[in-house]
Amino acid sequence: MYKILPIGGKDYKLEYTVEASLYGDCTEALIDFFGKAFGTSNAEELTEGMSEEQKIAVRQALLKNSISGISNLPQTALTVFYAGLLEHHGPEGDGKVTTKAEAKELVRQYFEDHKDDGTGNFFDLMFICVEQMGEDVFFDKTGLSKVLGAGQTAQKSLKRPQDHKKPSGK
Repeated sequence: MYKILPIGGKDYKLEYTVEASLYGDCTEALIDFFGKAFGTSNAEELTEGMSEEQKIAVRQALLKNSISGISNLPQTALTVFYAGLLEHHGPEGDGKVTTKAEAKELVRQYFEDHKDDGTGNFFDLMFICVEQMGEDVFFDKTGLSKVLGAGQTAQKSLKRPQDHKKPSGK
Protein backbone atom coordinates (compact mmCIF):
# COMPACT_ATOMS: atom_id res chain seq x y z
CA MET A 1 0.00 0.00 0.00
CA TYR A 2 1.32 3.45 -0.79
CA LYS A 3 1.87 6.49 1.39
CA ILE A 4 0.62 9.86 0.22
CA LEU A 5 3.05 12.75 0.59
CA PRO A 6 1.62 16.23 -0.01
CA ILE A 7 4.33 18.27 -1.73
CA GLY A 8 3.79 21.74 -3.14
CA GLY A 9 0.01 21.43 -2.96
CA LYS A 10 -0.05 18.10 -4.87
CA ASP A 11 -0.26 14.55 -3.58
CA TYR A 12 2.49 12.09 -4.48
CA LYS A 13 2.23 8.36 -3.87
CA LEU A 14 5.29 6.70 -2.39
CA GLU A 15 5.34 2.93 -2.90
CA TYR A 16 8.05 0.29 -3.04
CA THR A 17 6.82 -2.49 -5.27
CA VAL A 18 7.80 -3.62 -8.76
CA GLU A 19 9.16 -0.37 -10.20
CA ALA A 20 11.27 0.40 -7.12
CA SER A 21 12.52 -3.20 -7.04
CA LEU A 22 13.64 -2.94 -10.66
CA TYR A 23 15.50 0.33 -10.04
CA GLY A 24 18.93 -1.14 -9.33
CA ASP A 25 20.40 2.12 -8.04
CA CYS A 26 17.97 1.94 -5.11
CA THR A 27 19.01 -1.53 -4.03
CA GLU A 28 22.69 -0.71 -4.49
CA ALA A 29 22.39 2.53 -2.51
CA LEU A 30 20.62 0.74 0.36
CA ILE A 31 23.18 -2.05 0.58
CA ASP A 32 26.01 0.47 0.51
CA PHE A 33 24.37 2.75 3.08
CA PHE A 34 23.38 0.07 5.57
CA GLY A 35 26.67 -1.75 5.14
CA LYS A 36 28.71 1.36 5.79
CA ALA A 37 26.51 3.16 8.30
CA PHE A 38 26.10 0.14 10.56
CA GLY A 39 29.34 -1.69 9.78
CA THR A 40 30.92 -0.84 13.15
CA SER A 41 28.32 -2.76 15.13
CA ASN A 42 30.24 -6.03 15.02
CA ALA A 43 33.75 -4.66 15.58
CA GLU A 44 34.27 -6.80 18.68
CA GLU A 45 33.51 -10.02 16.79
CA LEU A 46 35.69 -9.02 13.85
CA THR A 47 38.68 -8.19 16.01
CA GLU A 48 38.50 -11.19 18.32
CA GLY A 49 41.97 -12.65 18.81
CA MET A 50 43.80 -9.71 17.25
CA SER A 51 46.53 -7.66 18.82
CA GLU A 52 45.61 -4.22 20.14
CA GLU A 53 47.34 -2.56 17.17
CA GLN A 54 45.32 -4.68 14.74
CA LYS A 55 42.10 -3.97 16.62
CA ILE A 56 42.73 -0.23 16.47
CA ALA A 57 43.46 -0.40 12.72
CA VAL A 58 40.27 -2.38 12.04
CA ARG A 59 38.16 -0.04 14.18
CA GLN A 60 39.59 3.02 12.41
CA ALA A 61 38.82 1.49 9.01
CA LEU A 62 35.27 0.62 10.10
CA LEU A 63 34.72 4.12 11.49
CA LYS A 64 36.00 5.73 8.27
CA ASN A 65 33.68 3.48 6.27
CA SER A 66 30.78 4.33 8.58
CA ILE A 67 31.39 8.07 8.17
CA SER A 68 31.45 7.59 4.40
CA GLY A 69 28.05 5.86 4.53
CA ILE A 70 26.49 8.48 6.76
CA SER A 71 27.89 11.37 4.73
CA ASN A 72 26.21 9.85 1.67
CA LEU A 73 22.80 9.96 3.39
CA PRO A 74 21.43 12.84 1.25
CA GLN A 75 22.26 11.07 -2.02
CA THR A 76 20.91 7.76 -0.71
CA ALA A 77 17.69 9.39 0.49
CA LEU A 78 17.19 11.02 -2.91
CA THR A 79 17.75 7.72 -4.73
CA VAL A 80 15.37 5.83 -2.44
CA PHE A 81 12.76 8.60 -2.64
CA TYR A 82 12.90 8.57 -6.44
CA ALA A 83 12.52 4.79 -6.50
CA GLY A 84 9.40 5.08 -4.34
CA LEU A 85 7.84 7.54 -6.76
CA LEU A 86 8.39 5.38 -9.86
CA GLU A 87 5.38 3.08 -9.43
CA HIS A 88 2.79 5.84 -9.65
CA HIS A 89 4.66 8.83 -11.07
CA GLY A 90 7.49 7.39 -13.18
CA PRO A 91 7.55 6.79 -16.94
CA GLU A 92 5.07 3.92 -16.65
CA GLY A 93 2.90 5.80 -14.14
CA ASP A 94 1.42 9.26 -14.65
CA GLY A 95 4.77 10.65 -15.88
CA LYS A 96 5.05 13.43 -13.26
CA VAL A 97 8.50 12.28 -12.06
CA THR A 98 10.51 10.66 -14.84
CA THR A 99 14.02 11.62 -13.73
CA LYS A 100 16.02 11.78 -10.54
CA ALA A 101 16.46 15.53 -11.17
CA GLU A 102 12.69 15.96 -11.01
CA ALA A 103 12.66 13.97 -7.75
CA LYS A 104 15.35 16.31 -6.41
CA GLU A 105 13.09 19.30 -7.12
CA LEU A 106 10.32 17.55 -5.16
CA VAL A 107 12.75 17.02 -2.27
CA ARG A 108 13.51 20.76 -2.28
CA GLN A 109 9.81 21.53 -2.18
CA TYR A 110 9.19 18.88 0.50
CA PHE A 111 11.91 20.47 2.66
CA GLU A 112 10.36 23.89 2.18
CA ASP A 113 6.89 22.56 3.05
CA HIS A 114 8.18 20.80 6.17
CA LYS A 115 10.80 23.19 7.49
CA ASP A 116 8.66 24.06 10.52
CA ASP A 117 7.60 20.56 11.55
CA GLY A 118 11.15 19.19 11.83
CA THR A 119 10.86 16.58 9.06
CA GLY A 120 12.26 18.70 6.24
CA ASN A 121 15.66 17.02 6.16
CA PHE A 122 17.34 14.03 4.50
CA PHE A 123 17.38 11.90 7.65
CA ASP A 124 13.61 12.11 8.11
CA LEU A 125 12.96 11.68 4.40
CA MET A 126 15.08 8.51 4.47
CA PHE A 127 13.16 7.33 7.54
CA ILE A 128 9.82 7.88 5.78
CA CYS A 129 11.05 5.91 2.77
CA VAL A 130 12.49 3.00 4.76
CA GLU A 131 9.34 2.85 6.87
CA GLN A 132 7.26 2.59 3.68
CA MET A 133 9.65 -0.05 2.34
CA GLY A 134 8.89 -2.08 5.43
CA GLU A 135 5.16 -1.67 4.96
CA ASP A 136 5.46 -2.66 1.28
CA VAL A 137 7.67 -5.67 2.19
CA PHE A 138 10.30 -4.30 -0.21
CA PHE A 139 13.23 -6.11 1.41
CA ASP A 140 11.47 -9.47 1.04
CA LYS A 141 10.30 -8.78 -2.52
CA THR A 142 13.79 -7.89 -3.69
CA GLY A 143 15.42 -10.73 -1.77
CA LEU A 144 17.50 -8.26 0.24
CA SER A 145 16.27 -9.65 3.54
CA LYS A 146 17.62 -13.08 2.58
CA VAL A 147 20.87 -11.70 1.19
CA LEU A 148 21.49 -9.48 4.21
CA GLY A 149 20.39 -12.24 6.60
CA ALA A 150 22.63 -14.79 4.88
CA GLY A 151 25.51 -12.35 5.03
CA GLN A 152 25.00 -11.87 8.76
CA THR A 153 24.72 -15.63 9.30
CA ALA A 154 27.86 -16.29 7.24
CA GLN A 155 29.75 -13.55 9.04
CA LYS A 156 28.78 -14.94 12.45
CA SER A 157 29.83 -18.44 11.40
CA LEU A 158 33.28 -17.22 10.38
CA LYS A 159 35.63 -17.74 13.26
CA ARG A 160 39.21 -16.63 13.49
CA PRO A 161 41.62 -19.56 13.62
CA GLN A 162 42.33 -20.43 17.21
CA ASP A 163 45.47 -22.53 16.62
CA HIS A 164 47.62 -19.73 18.09
CA LYS A 165 46.05 -20.45 21.48
CA LYS A 166 47.09 -23.26 23.78
CA PRO A 167 44.56 -26.09 24.02
CA SER A 168 42.49 -26.00 27.16
CA GLY A 169 43.44 -28.57 29.77
CA LYS A 170 39.99 -30.10 30.27
